[in-house]
Amino acid sequence: MLILKRPPLKTNDVFKACIAGLVDAGIKRDMQEYAPRISSAEEKFEAAIAVHELHKLDTNDFAADPFNDPTYIVNNLYTCGLVGRRAGREYYDKLMSISKLDRCPVCGFGVVKTLEHHLPKQKYPALCITVGNLFPVCSDCNKEKRDTVPQSAVDQTFHPYYDTVDDDEWLHAELIEDSPAFLRFSVEPPESWDHVTVARVKRSFEVYKLSRRYSVQANRVISGLRGKVTRLVESVGPIGVRNDLSEMALSHRSDMRNGYEGVTYSTLANSDWFCSGGAYSP
Repeated sequence: MLILKRPPLKTNDVFKACIAGLVDAGIKRDMQEYAPRISSAEEKFEAAIAVHELHKLDTNDFAADPFNDPTYIVNNLYTCGLVGRRAGREYYDKLMSISKLDRCPVCGFGVVKTLEHHLPKQKYPALCITVGNLFPVCSDCNKEKRDTVPQSAVDQTFHPYYDTVDDDEWLHAELIEDSPAFLRFSVEPPESWDHVTVARVKRSFEVYKLSRRYSVQANRVISGLRGKVTRLVESVGPIGVRNDLSEMALSHRSDMRNGYEGVTYSTLANSDWFCSGGAYSP
């Protein structure tokens, strides 16, 4: 889970851009009437997320009133306004561009394809174009989270603008010595973490189905190492294999401490069975 710097954009400017191309005078008037609700919603959202209390927000404060149809607000402001209209699209593209190398901040390996609404737009339409509620993600992370709403403090998934857990190592993998060999990923937080942080990391891991998705990627790495490990075992032995894998682990973990790649290489390097070529024995 990567940190993203919150973009220096103002939601009010985004709103103006989203309605700039509205031709229908009635719809434009409705959106302008709704503008104070958007400003109020942003204030409540920013105050709550700063202290990890999004679960305490009342959805009634973020409803589509007085129009009683969230789709009406979302379609005109987000779908047609931010995504579809030229003026709004400029802000959409700015939000999409904040992720370095187009890397998804949630899984760490997917390519960003869309904007994630941290609090879902259909249930919180007043936040559908709020800058702090939007961040770029890959299609898989966006699909897995769906319309998840936190019901308690421990139920909140992590937000790349406001949360960080990469100061510590918490991603763990277990090597299963089988044919084919494979890795299972899990969360093993340090003892210094409070129970809420632990639960939130595990919740994010569950919601985005990261255990399975990391395993799929890691198992492809194992498959791709067959030729290299086999040659190294023959030429320099298990110690040489371990040294090579350890170097790869160090390199990847310097880029992303809790990325699946670094954890994969370090787990393999710590296995005598793998370093002796056991994973590729006939």
